[in-house]
Amino acid sequence: MKRSSRWVPDFALGALVLALAVLLVVPWRQRRSPGSAGGEEPVSPAVAVEPAGSGGQAASPTQVAALFGWREPRAALAAQTGALAPPVEEASWIQAIGYVVEQNAARSYIFKDTRTRTVFSLKAGSANKGWKLLEARERDFLLEFGGKPYIIKRKP
Repeated sequence: MKRSSRWVPDFALGALVLALAVLLVVPWRQRRSPGSAGGEEPVSPAVAVEPAGSGGQAASPTQVAALFGWREPRAALAAQTGALAPPVEEASWIQAIGYVVEQNAARSYIFKDTRTRTVFSLKAGSANKGWKLLEARERDFLLEFGGKPYIIKRKP
């Protein structure tokens, strides 16, 4: 009796571990509640719930993303409109000097025209000496002069 009492707890623990391993390894196709007798439950039809006063209009994902400041890349916009945007010319005679942070935390970028040796500053959307800053990107600037866009590379 004493001999059997030594290995019974080990055997019970081993059986429990083996049962748990089998439960984890065996793929279960569909879990059913204990009350169901193997029959398939009828699928309920999808019901569209609209908020009151919505009028049935739904916004596209791009319209929702635009609310949070997301903009589509220019190549995707050109592909949607069907027109290929002409390649933007690089204005190598314009140098990006740096920027100044104003009191309202707005940046004013400073550029130098090496042809005329003039220095001018631009804020986003503002124009100075015929140049207009359209976009300040990570590696370059997009400026416009006379209705034509130009790229100005940042200093490395």
